[in-house]
Amino acid sequence: MARDESIVEGKKVEQRREITSDGRFVVKHIDIKAKGREFIERVRLFSKDELASMIERAGFQIEKAS
Repeated sequence: MARDESIVEGKKVEQRREITSDGRFVVKHIDIKAKGREFIERVRLFSKDELASMIERAGFQIEKAS
């Protein structure tokens, strides 16, 4: 699990990031120590083919991809 700490506006902020076991999400835990608050952010990961399919279904055409 990736982890880092920083000071934001004088408060210690700890972040822990991991990819779920199915490889579909990045989950980030943000802990603001001085306030005893924790937030969880979850971001969906898509393959190149999944993104291309969504773009084309939305009516767009892909001109170039690397």
